[in-house]
Amino acid sequence: MAAADENSLNERPDDKQQQETAGQQAPIATATSFNRKRLIEMIRNSRLEGEILHYVRKGNDLPIAPGTFTMLAELTSSLETSVTDLANIILKDYGLTSKILKLVNSVHFMRFGQVTTISRAIILLGIENIKNIVITMSLVEKLQKSRSSYLPGLLSKAIFAALLGEQIAVRMKYPDKEEPFLCSLFYFLGEILTSYYAPKKYAEIREMLDRETDTSPEGLIFATGNLYREIGRKVAQQWGFPGKVVFCMKKLEKPQANSKSDLDWLHCISSIANAIADITEKEAEESVKKEQIEALFGYFGEQYQTILENIATIINTSAENLNRYCAAYGIDFRETPIGEGLPETTEQEPVAVPEEFIEELHSDFLAGMMTTETVTEETQDPEVIFANGMRDIARALLDNYEMEDIFTIIMETVYRGLRPAGLKRALLMIRNTRAPVLDVRLAMGDSTMSLRKWFIPSLTGTEDDIFNIAVGRQKDLLIKDSESVSAKKLLPEWLSSRLKAPVFLMVLPIIIKSKTIGIIYLEGEREGLAKILPTHFYYVKILHDQSVLAIKKKSGI
Repeated sequence: MAAADENSLNERPDDKQQQETAGQQAPIATATSFNRKRLIEMIRNSRLEGEILHYVRKGNDLPIAPGTFTMLAELTSSLETSVTDLANIILKDYGLTSKILKLVNSVHFMRFGQVTTISRAIILLGIENIKNIVITMSLVEKLQKSRSSYLPGLLSKAIFAALLGEQIAVRMKYPDKEEPFLCSLFYFLGEILTSYYAPKKYAEIREMLDRETDTSPEGLIFATGNLYREIGRKVAQQWGFPGKVVFCMKKLEKPQANSKSDLDWLHCISSIANAIADITEKEAEESVKKEQIEALFGYFGEQYQTILENIATIINTSAENLNRYCAAYGIDFRETPIGEGLPETTEQEPVAVPEEFIEELHSDFLAGMMTTETVTEETQDPEVIFANGMRDIARALLDNYEMEDIFTIIMETVYRGLRPAGLKRALLMIRNTRAPVLDVRLAMGDSTMSLRKWFIPSLTGTEDDIFNIAVGRQKDLLIKDSESVSAKKLLPEWLSSRLKAPVFLMVLPIIIKSKTIGIIYLEGEREGLAKILPTHFYYVKILHDQSVLAIKKKSGI
């Protein structure tokens, strides 16, 4: 958002009104016109905070989509559903799907070989890593469009603090390493937002801070820190950020450092991580840097001394990870203050890959990661999606993946391959061992948990619906139009009543040695059926057969 309407920090309250009355534009202050006393006064009486919040709230280009952030942050920890739920969130954003796959296929992750499905990317890198990548990527990509010259440095510092928080949490055996990553990443969200939405105001404040030496509670450094914290907390609350992230933006008070609660523990970790990042950025002398870090840990008490003993390793590991992150996001962090304050990293040699593939990555990777154009799944040939997916499934079978993971890759491939033809829902249902019904095990295009409440086909063998007929005859069935007279006779009432518009339906039973294991169910827009080529049906059948093969391989049949 443009910042053309920002007020100068040295204006008197009535200056702008007088100038507007005279038909003149309010001037922007220069670095030499700063009034330190007035700036502190504006911070303390909340006028400056109100102005910056006005710019943030007036902007229609939020750096992070609040709904996406909330969904990612609050995903269930259930291993059964979290991979598919996370995959569903990513797959709804065509551009994000493309960028994640490009990131996972960068030279930094080539030890996995080429990865072509989001599900396998999640399985290989872990749910927490993918969620952190998605959130950080969303923040960085949007903010990089700002004209503020300070943003690359602020973003590099925030990512470095997040990586430090993650490393500290692992060594302290904090129960969830993702929480410290996010809380450390957004610790100074307010400063990042100020730089983005009010770049001229931020530049004025920053130039004054660079000359400031007073660190007392009465000084400008202290006042500005409180300003950014309050802006960050208020915006984060408005955007629906998790309560823990908002809580950790508060200034840490001494008594909390000795608290035994997980929330205060998390607060300490994110505060330490950001303090180390701040010291690393501002102190050039290694001896001074070391003294300040030691003093920092002295403030937090004995329980953090083991972290101090390993701080050099933690900083080096975080610096190496920062190098990978920033390379993927198109930031040259070595040109930022935080990069200049970090030790040189020694990158591990990547796994050897074909030379032409590396060349293709170098020429296309960063450009594709940072493009402002929306990448649509329709631009990718379904034949390519199916072929790549089947290759990923073959690798998963050879690498002895868990059956749940193999099924997830299979269902994602079906879903992405047929989505250009209007596929809305792809379900894997497994027969319940205690009742004659099918249970939704995995869902693409919809929530697994919500579907389980009502999508419960019965397999009594006495009903003439599409599910019982497919299982009884051991045949794949296709309904071209759910509104046709013949189709209505085959659809159970609980399903037909839920169909908002005419659809096509496919039911593929999974049967091994005459025993029903489950069903693959596909549902899409009626008009889209004409776009599905015979070869696409063939690919779906192959993927169905791969699910049978996976069951046989895992069960030793």
